[in-house]
Amino acid sequence: MTTTDKCPKCGSKMQEGFLVEHRQPLRWIAGKPKKSLVFGTKADGEHRQIETYRCVECGYLESYARAVIR
Repeated sequence: MTTTDKCPKCGSKMQEGFLVEHRQPLRWIAGKPKKSLVFGTKADGEHRQIETYRCVECGYLESYARAVIR
């Protein structure tokens, strides 16, 4: 798996990190959202963990949905 070493905007170093939603890492889910009476949104599709990189100089963020969550 390749990582993002240089910022595509300014060429500075990119730092790996993650985004959080309700104290859990964000995830990407395949398909369109469907309403759920209990949770607000059903999450029936394929789930992927989101990797995010931030430029240490300009703050640009770049995200990838690479690892499948089982």
